[in-house]
Amino acid sequence: MSPYRAIYHIVKLLFPRMRFERNGVEIVEPAIFVANHENAFGPIALFLYFPVKLYPWVMHDLTDRQKCARYLEKEFVSKELRLPGPFSTWLSVLMADLCVGLFRYMEAIPVYRRSRRIMETISRSIVMLEEGKSLLIFPEIPDAALTRYINRFNIGFIELAKEMGKEEHKTIRIYPVSVDRARRRIALGRPSAYDVDKSYDEEKRRIEAELEAEVEAMLEGK
Repeated sequence: MSPYRAIYHIVKLLFPRMRFERNGVEIVEPAIFVANHENAFGPIALFLYFPVKLYPWVMHDLTDRQKCARYLEKEFVSKELRLPGPFSTWLSVLMADLCVGLFRYMEAIPVYRRSRRIMETISRSIVMLEEGKSLLIFPEIPDAALTRYINRFNIGFIELAKEMGKEEHKTIRIYPVSVDRARRRIALGRPSAYDVDKSYDEEKRRIEAELEAEVEAMLEGK
């Protein structure tokens, strides 16, 4: 057994049990699934309890050992575990190798935001969709609250659905997913799809509004 598969089983034993609610929605793959983040809780919950295999977008720092240690210290060890330095630094360095190895095992896609290398992210994602693999994206913009439940979404990933529609003539469904930590629930919402016959800006506004509204409603319990 792979050491990362063993980690999966150990984490699942320790992690709170989550229920999955399909809400009568059919999953058609390949697809793009977008979810609220819930800090580290959301990605772990979906890795453990989502019914189909997902290939996540992750910050490119998390796939590079040196950058990973710095990122973990800032965004996880200090923020969520609230460990002071130098303990936060030591733990982050210890976790970095495991983190990088785990994301490689998961075939995570590095995201190079605000960089020309973002085209690498797009190209690799399109190849994976062409191979029939489904992607997982956490689109919330930090410190850009939309409601008490979610932040506004950055939906630059709509480029993937547009390219698949225009070049491959294939409709890629974009499914909203809510991770509700308090209710221990993962819920699936009605998907959106890019219409290649309409303008990019029009479709971007429409899909952004639909996805935000679906995730918000599921977290509100509607």
